[in-house]
Amino acid sequence: MRRVRTIREAILSHPGRYREVRWADVKQDLKALQQVTIEEGDRRLAIRSRSKSVCGKIFQAVGVAMPPTIREV
Repeated sequence: MRRVRTIREAILSHPGRYREVRWADVKQDLKALQQVTIEEGDRRLAIRSRSKSVCGKIFQAVGVAMPPTIREV
């Protein structure tokens, strides 16, 4: 729940930068972001879904980098 408050505070504290961001869009985009782990032999890859609409702005607002699309775990 703390992360949600941080996101909301970041968006509200920068009204010029995030004026086109609606809270419903924020929730929808975060729900749509998913990650799948694939294992083959001794290799494990994490693959995340493509970010939608305002998802990149959300991560930017809280100062967190988007995870890479594909990464070895």
